[in-house]
Amino acid sequence: MGNINLTPEEIQVIINSIDNCLKTCKEGGAGTGCPDCTKLQGVKEKLQAM
Repeated sequence: MGNINLTPEEIQVIINSIDNCLKTCKEGGAGTGCPDCTKLQGVKEKLQAM
């Protein structure tokens, strides 16, 4: 896969979107083992480390 360059504002929008998704998961979120939320939580952590 390739790399993309994101501005800090774009990264924040993605983080906000991930937060919203994690909060509204019908499976209960990453804490309950939802595989999509678990992956999203990992992506969020990578973005926040940038």
